[in-house]
Amino acid sequence: MRLEDGLSGGERQQHIDELIGLLGADTVARVTQAGGDRVVKHIEFFESVGELPDSPGTLLLYGVRAEDHMGEAREVLSAASRFGYSGVAIKGAPRGIEYWKDIAEEFDLVLMKVNITLSWRTFEAMLAYAAGEQVGDIDYLAGSPLDLLSGIVNELAGYLGGSVVIEDLGRRPVVHSTVPGQLIDALRTQTILSRSTPPSPQDSEQYQAVLQSPVPILQPKLPREALRTAVAVRAGTRPLGSMWAILPADPGAQWPDIADRMSASASRAAGVMLDLLRSSEMGVKDRAQRLRRILRANTVSDSDLTELGLSATRGLAFIAFDAGSQPQPGELDACRAMVQQQLRLLHAEALTAIEGTKVIALVESGSADMVAAYASKVQLLLERSLGLHTTVAASNVVREAAEVIAQRRLVERLLRAASQRPLPVKQQVLTIDSMRTQLFLSSVAELVASDSDLTLPGIAGMVSTDPDTADSLLAWIASGQNVAYAAEELGVHKNTVRYRLRKAQEHFGFNLKDPDEVLAIWLQLTLNLK
Repeated sequence: MRLEDGLSGGERQQHIDELIGLLGADTVARVTQAGGDRVVKHIEFFESVGELPDSPGTLLLYGVRAEDHMGEAREVLSAASRFGYSGVAIKGAPRGIEYWKDIAEEFDLVLMKVNITLSWRTFEAMLAYAAGEQVGDIDYLAGSPLDLLSGIVNELAGYLGGSVVIEDLGRRPVVHSTVPGQLIDALRTQTILSRSTPPSPQDSEQYQAVLQSPVPILQPKLPREALRTAVAVRAGTRPLGSMWAILPADPGAQWPDIADRMSASASRAAGVMLDLLRSSEMGVKDRAQRLRRILRANTVSDSDLTELGLSATRGLAFIAFDAGSQPQPGELDACRAMVQQQLRLLHAEALTAIEGTKVIALVESGSADMVAAYASKVQLLLERSLGLHTTVAASNVVREAAEVIAQRRLVERLLRAASQRPLPVKQQVLTIDSMRTQLFLSSVAELVASDSDLTLPGIAGMVSTDPDTADSLLAWIASGQNVAYAAEELGVHKNTVRYRLRKAQEHFGFNLKDPDEVLAIWLQLTLNLK
């Protein structure tokens, strides 16, 4: 595919770094030091079969996993350098990428790492749109994004013979086909006119199945509706919407061809919709708003997570970054941007939102230790880069949508517990394992504070009028009820401690022979309840 095709006199030239900037760092990144100002003249997808074309200025999409084809690296990159390629894009694990990177730098060649969650088909469509390249029958240089989407659905409707519509995640039609003679039923007409899909008992279940399926689904025919097929429009694992097409007849043996055509159209649409979302920033705002709704909800469903490109089955966790009671203007926005950028290294679909003085992130991960490790790195970056000191809490990893809200509440409880009393050891990231004792004491404090009848009658008077007796009583209990150890801890004579213990019993009414009461005294003095 040639970038000169359709360009006016070859005036427009795209450079590697320009394309990376248009696609976004979460999609593709340059991993070598070689210049990103090299001009891209062609895009070539290659799957380790045959010979590379001798075509200077080619951006090679090498459709293999780097770690599985390390033996080919030197041969491929040597040929790419010899033919004057502008760069090579590849996917893979860090080990494989690092191996290819070292060889690419030997040949002074640009190596780009593509987000492993993106299919090559989707990435090629996104790259083509960013580069202004003509792909298939759709001219990606002409018209607005909506014009481009109209071209995609009209092309598909012309092939299928039935109406095609692209819907956003809110089930609102973004664009619909207008091909003369296309089959259309009353439901599709109502959807177009009302700008929303009419609700039906099967609607939610069907829609969730479409968003979660990697391939087009042939929908069961319902009364008063034409036969339909649908496919998710997604960039990598992130759903952007869905594409629905009416079929004039049962596809039978033609279904594989129809499914391939639906998938190809959805991939083209994904590149346009992703660019539309990025350019308007509506995608970021919409996802942040959806996350805020989850943060404030009492329940979360699988469909709520699916619309955000997340899956509880792969593991979900919350991370909260608390900037303190009075963050400076703009600090939270800068904090959220850095948290979003860094956590995407953990998972491309990490979500962030600002809630009060906190930046809350929801990430996919199967390991609580990995979540805490990333949170610690981001905390350090916030301090070094922005001078922003944050208290950070990370939840457990859960694999059921119903458990998500409990983890949201857990990070809040961890932060609250840390603010209520000094920690014995400074914790970089607060977790349930590191904060279990503090969380227990915090919960007891909240329980007692909520019901004055639970407070021992003599506690408040002793703390306010005789703090020395309160300190001695607490030291005695903490030392295992050993007078000598308590006196040493306080720096007083043993008889002083004995006198204060008698005073606690006779003046303030405590029964120090009752172990349950001693426990209650210790808890309430430890929590400094008044």
